[in-house]
Amino acid sequence: MPARFHLQLESGLPWTPLARPGGHHHGELVPPLLTGHDFQPMIAPVSTSVLATHLSRGEVVLELPVGRHRLYVSRGFEYKPRQMELTINYDRTTRQEVALERWVDMPAQGYFSGDIHQHFTRSSPQENLYWETLARSEDVHLVNTMVLKHGEPTNRYSQYAYGQKGTHQNGHYVIVPGEEFRDNDMSGHVTMAGIQRIIEPVSTGKTLGLRENYPPFAVACREAQRQGAIVGWAHGAVSGSWGGCKGMESVAVEAALGLIDFIEVVQFMTFFGGTFWYRLLGSGLKVAGVGGTDFPFGIWLAPWYPSFGQERTYVKVDGKFGAKTWFDGVRRGEVFASNGPMLWFKVEGQPSGATLHLNRSRKVRVEATARGAYPLEVMEVLINGRTVEEVYPEEPARELIRLDREFSLEQSSWIAVRVKGTVDEGTFGGARKWPLFAHSGPVYALLAGQPVRLEPDLKFLSDYTHRFREFVVKNGVFDSSEHKTVFLDNIDEALSSYRQRLNGR
Repeated sequence: MPARFHLQLESGLPWTPLARPGGHHHGELVPPLLTGHDFQPMIAPVSTSVLATHLSRGEVVLELPVGRHRLYVSRGFEYKPRQMELTINYDRTTRQEVALERWVDMPAQGYFSGDIHQHFTRSSPQENLYWETLARSEDVHLVNTMVLKHGEPTNRYSQYAYGQKGTHQNGHYVIVPGEEFRDNDMSGHVTMAGIQRIIEPVSTGKTLGLRENYPPFAVACREAQRQGAIVGWAHGAVSGSWGGCKGMESVAVEAALGLIDFIEVVQFMTFFGGTFWYRLLGSGLKVAGVGGTDFPFGIWLAPWYPSFGQERTYVKVDGKFGAKTWFDGVRRGEVFASNGPMLWFKVEGQPSGATLHLNRSRKVRVEATARGAYPLEVMEVLINGRTVEEVYPEEPARELIRLDREFSLEQSSWIAVRVKGTVDEGTFGGARKWPLFAHSGPVYALLAGQPVRLEPDLKFLSDYTHRFREFVVKNGVFDSSEHKTVFLDNIDEALSSYRQRLNGR
């Protein structure tokens, strides 16, 4: 089966084969060995993350120097990785078979993983074969590759087609065309998966779009939803804190208007959900928390470990797997975001995304299980963003944590679990430790028909939206007063929504 591998030579250097002339060739089938040189033409101008990546479709012949080398083999999250010593003798062929143990089969339980945030060009259907091989090697079932604009007159990472014509599916692996709508001067980045056509102007603002800060993201989100796409906020809506958006993020506006389905909360080896996602949930807004990588940008573990699929979203699919049923699962919120551990979670027998209607204050039963191919450290039970219970792994392997107990609810609440762990850098011959993290989607428990309504969260979002409005008035660049009015009208509608929620309506 397809898998990713890395060879550390006896000298300590990583093995990298010579590039094949001209990279990949459209008229050929996918070769047995794929390297970063095959993918580089489709991710340019970015050159990091994949140049030392090696993929085998199942069997490959390599020419190696004589010596005792270290071989690392892995395939996504559901197989245990292997490492072993490999001795190469002079003028002799060495055959090495590697069996990967599958420790969990999530598709058999209806859960299919996806990386909702990727960027690569597909100029022809032939290139699907390369990306499908990479998806199979990392065992990522749905890949959303997005066009964007980054300060140039033309778009980056365009697709040969959009909608159904641009969707490639082979069995339980699917590639869908999407778009990252962005404004680094003001509003942030929005992720769109499954668009039918490009939503212009792709980027707004002078930095990325070479134009005014118009249209507002609400306009783009409405059009994406009209096309049947799922829409969400990239980078946890905190890109300004690490040098992305130079202004403020408008996530509180679009969320209040009911225009986003998810927010990326597991990404870049980090949990981004504390700033906005928890507060959106505390304001009674139902938004799924997902994982995605922003491939090919960033490299975290080692040069031979690409970010492709490093963080992903597991979605419970209702019916036959495909882009539509996977999107529907995100809309329901029956998901968990992870960079390794698996999570199973129910409240009163209901899964993530479900709403419980309770007549009065009472106890509710929470059942959760976390498993991993690596040691886990703790599972935390969250009620309205506050940790109410910590559960520790069972000995001796520390790869399993289970919880089954009741918790008292005195108000309408959102309930979720998260799990943490650590993978030693030696697991992949890497340069740093791998902080493991997984987060369930919430279950919403409503008492006496009242929505979740936490005053501190609502005040934070309302105040933030007020400050965003002031920022737009002071810094926004618009070609006409009408464009500025449209932008501010969307903000005012969001502010009205928060006022009504604060007043109990």
